[in-house]
Amino acid sequence: MPDRLRGALCGRSRLASQAPFGIDNFTLLGRDGDREVALGLVGKFWQADYGQVRMAGPDQFANFNESGFAKLVLNFSTRPAAEGGTWLHTETRVFCNDSASLRRFTPYWWLIRPVSGLIRQRLLARVRDAALAVA
Repeated sequence: MPDRLRGALCGRSRLASQAPFGIDNFTLLGRDGDREVALGLVGKFWQADYGQVRMAGPDQFANFNESGFAKLVLNFSTRPAAEGGTWLHTETRVFCNDSASLRRFTPYWWLIRPVSGLIRQRLLARVRDAALAVA
C-alpha cells in the first residue's frame, strides 16, 4: 500500500504496472484433498514493491535459499466441528534464512501484524458467509 499511496500522491509508483496483490502472487505448495492447502511466497516484503520472486512450483520454493529474502507459507486447514459444521483454520509461517533479512522483516511484521490479523478475520468471515449461503 505505501508505494501505491506514493503513486497516488506523487505519480511515481513502482507498483503502477503491477496487478494488485492477491492469491495469484502465491505458489501452490501442496494440497490434502479438501482438508488443507498450503501456499508460498518469497520476497522482501518490507520493500515498497514487496521484492517478490515468482516461484515455478513447490520444488523451487523449497530449494530457494538466496540471502536477503523471506519465505512465507500460508495454509488453510479444516476439521469437523462437534456440532456438524467445519472449522477453518489459517496459519502463516515465515522463514528468514539470514540475519539481515530477519532484521528487516521483524519491524515490518510488527507494523503490519494487526492489519494482517484484521484481513485474515475478514477473509475467514467471507468464507463462512459463502459456505452458509450454499448450505
